Amino acid sequence: MNARTHRRRTPRRPLWSTRIWPFVAGAATAVGMFVAGRTLGLLPLVLVYLALSMFALATIWGISLETGMELPSAVRWSLYASLAVLVLVGLCQLHPLYGLLAGVAVGVTSPAALTLLSRARAARRKQRSERTARQAPGVLVDKALLDRRFQEIVSQLTESGFPES
Repeated sequence: MNARTHRRRTPRRPLWSTRIWPFVAGAATAVGMFVAGRTLGLLPLVLVYLALSMFALATIWGISLETGMELPSAVRWSLYASLAVLVLVGLCQLHPLYGLLAGVAVGVTSPAALTLLSRARAARRKQRSERTARQAPGVLVDKALLDRRFQEIVSQLTESGFPES
């Protein structure tokens, strides 16, 4: 029998990103929206969501003109942002002290946020290694280059008649 091994083209995602975080985020969203709905009422909740979405769309669309984001992405992010605000309102209504902390913890531990953090850390490590590789220890500027540049500046000033005595 010829058994072929299947190689994954994408790296495996950790258990947190695939199983645990979506459950935690869904539970926090459900609790926050339920409490916000009970506090505000259904019609005001929908109206507030629509108003927040329009405000977020205008803001994100303005930013997207500078960053090159397309309009469908701006609409999607505005809907996400307004939902997140309403979830945080509901969580803060449920528990004023720990509701915001729980919402921020869910947002910061999201797979997208952790990916951005890992990319930023890798870029910082790369910059640090390039910076240490470029500089010789204890030498800030090459003395011959500094002297040559100083002489060029002095000669340009004397040619222009700067010291005018």
